[in-house]
Amino acid sequence: MRSRVAGMFMRSCWAILFALALGAVSTRADRTENAVVCSIVNLLATPERFVGKRVATYGYAVAEFEGTATYLSESDMRRRSTVNAIWLARSDQSPRLAAAHERYAFVEGVFDADRGHADVFGGTIREITEVSVVAPPATGPSQVEH
Repeated sequence: MRSRVAGMFMRSCWAILFALALGAVSTRADRTENAVVCSIVNLLATPERFVGKRVATYGYAVAEFEGTATYLSESDMRRRSTVNAIWLARSDQSPRLAAAHERYAFVEGVFDADRGHADVFGGTIREITEVSVVAPPATGPSQVEH
């Protein structure tokens, strides 16, 4: 019972953080008006809905040789779970991507179902126009059963 409550608490924390972070993105003056704000989960689960569309999404960013991507979470990145990540194609925003390395960030660009480098990612974001570092998600109580 306790782990179920802890799990619900963590989902609520993620939802609140995501909503707050979305508000930060929508207030940026240089933000593209027609971007679809969506989660990495939505991009991974239904890529056909977003192909060719400008998207803004939140994840754990990594900017490294043959591994520039945004992951669903830091733990997914540590495990190199590329099925839970979106490849980020290099662009003129690459310096901002480098500044966001191993931090949570919003990324805005055009989504493509192409599976990225080595065909191992859940999709690709190209034509990146925005990278903004944001606060990491809040951590909740331990999910270990007592």
